[in-house]
Amino acid sequence: MMTSAFPNPVNPATTSVIDHRVPRFFRIEVNGRELELCDPTPDGRQILLAAGLEPADEHVLIEVLHPGTRSIELEQKVDLQGPKPKVFRAFRSDRLYLFTLDGLGYEWGASVITEKELRALGDIPDDRIIVLDRSHGEEQVLAPDARVNLAEAGTEHLRSAMRLVRVFIDDVEKFIPRGKHTTEELLKLLDVTAGYLLNVLEHGQLKALQPGQVVDVKEGMKFYSQAPGGGSA
Repeated sequence: MMTSAFPNPVNPATTSVIDHRVPRFFRIEVNGRELELCDPTPDGRQILLAAGLEPADEHVLIEVLHPGTRSIELEQKVDLQGPKPKVFRAFRSDRLYLFTLDGLGYEWGASVITEKELRALGDIPDDRIIVLDRSHGEEQVLAPDARVNLAEAGTEHLRSAMRLVRVFIDDVEKFIPRGKHTTEELLKLLDVTAGYLLNVLEHGQLKALQPGQVVDVKEGMKFYSQAPGGGSA
């Protein structure tokens, strides 16, 4: 049997032809608005102008990395090629604000950032809280409507933590919401017998909690109930 030295003819009905003249668009999101660019590697200025943010040199452009962020300079190229559209936040500002969240550095273009924005940027689930570590050793649990001032001196340090913490009542393990609670709230959370008093172990000593006293509950704290007029249980 003889075989032809020539290739089989192309069947136009079964062969797709790529038209390289058709431009390819790359989707991005700027401040929640979806845009399409034909340049796969635009610079920061092009992105700002495409979003209608003029003059570009009066804006700060931030790329959201989930988790993390990074600032994009006006002449800095950004590669839009990839499986997911790039997400950006733009601010009319002349400076950057820095903070850390769970040990990762972030750049932001506004002096204030909300708890909701922090949760979204850090991919923090609802079963965790966000804690602001103060320079003098105190910590502040951010409420859902909290706003953090990034303009204060120094970089703000934030971290996420489990919403529930493990404590002990009469040497029995229990999980309760972290944060500040009054003595009366703790009596209920720890299921202390009605009428009993409550003590907390601090620095090796038992201290009686007074009515209305506020306790900042943290991981590993130890509480002991006490019968009225008697010793701890």
